[in-house]
Amino acid sequence: MQKILLMFLFISLASCSLMPTGGPYSGHIEKSSQLRITDADIQWVDSEQNTQYLVVDIKPRVTAYLLRRASTPHQITWPINETKMPVTINVGDTLQITVFEAQSGGLFIPKEAGVRSGNFVSIPSQLVDYTGKINVPFAGEIYVVNRTPAAVAEEITQKLIKRAIEPQVIVSLVGRSNSAVTILGDVRQASRQSLNLDGDRILDTVARAGGLTYPDFQTYLALRRADKEWVIRFDDLVRAPDKNIYLRSQDTLYLYREPDRYQVYGAAGINSSFDFTNRQMSLSDALGSAGGLDQSLADPEEIYIFRYESSQSLKPMISNTELQSRIPNSERLPVIYKLNLREAEGFFLARNFPLQNRDIIYLANAESVEFLRFLNLLDASAVTTINVKEAGDLK
Repeated sequence: MQKILLMFLFISLASCSLMPTGGPYSGHIEKSSQLRITDADIQWVDSEQNTQYLVVDIKPRVTAYLLRRASTPHQITWPINETKMPVTINVGDTLQITVFEAQSGGLFIPKEAGVRSGNFVSIPSQLVDYTGKINVPFAGEIYVVNRTPAAVAEEITQKLIKRAIEPQVIVSLVGRSNSAVTILGDVRQASRQSLNLDGDRILDTVARAGGLTYPDFQTYLALRRADKEWVIRFDDLVRAPDKNIYLRSQDTLYLYREPDRYQVYGAAGINSSFDFTNRQMSLSDALGSAGGLDQSLADPEEIYIFRYESSQSLKPMISNTELQSRIPNSERLPVIYKLNLREAEGFFLARNFPLQNRDIIYLANAESVEFLRFLNLLDASAVTTINVKEAGDLK
């Protein structure tokens, strides 16, 4: 029976590393890191595995730099169009043509005209067909697509000048069924909107569609123009007036919801994936949304944020250029930020630490939790041994 007890004890001791847990044990992350950045220096840590990540202690200098970076507008490719596009005629538009003559007795105004409001005549409205042409009496066919009304009026005048008395022509756009933009997706009223003659910007069109159905920081806008497409987050568009450009005929706007997200694992009140609830989430906001630290499990000294950073974005956190050179060059360098909430300063740092999309937050278990689990396992082993002994005695 003593052999059975020793066997259970041996299994219990060997199973310390096999006990259930939500992630790495307290302290294991730093032991396996390639490099550690503290407030004053970089410390190399012997790696137990072939890992390639860095551990960065969250200190005031780190949060100050990350806050400045978070407030910097995102660099995106976007069309530049600060001036209004001239109003041009398109297939499907309706034109009204008015011809003035200097006096009656000309081509359009007879001498016996009676009482008239003026020496002019309005030609019945015409729809621009798929050929892009209209027909004007005594002037013939006129090609009008992609031309301004003033240019079309000048051509008609030149064709009538030898037949009418000092003619002057006005061409008016009375219908613009094809000079329109389309807005789709997460707006309250998807529609096809005719462009105003004085020009429409992106926000004008979104407003006429009833606005967004989701918060601006969760919504992206895609602008499709001919064979090109550009994408911008809507709150970035609102905060950058130069991005609110004039639209062109046949542009398409598509708005869709794609919220930034983060995940919380380990000794938190809730382990789950969460959407950002405002434009800039802080680590403090995220921990609050996850129910805070589980007081029976969590080690306040071991709070980690996992993300990818470029080596160029890490170097400004270090003042020493020689130490900067020791950071591996990479566009996607695995980095783990560490926060200590046993110190009062940690709560201010948590409030000033900005989260990024797809961050992973891990709250490690306290070492005492693993010890208590070990004791519980020993207790269970002892009970099992007693039961086995009692069963043997009954025989």
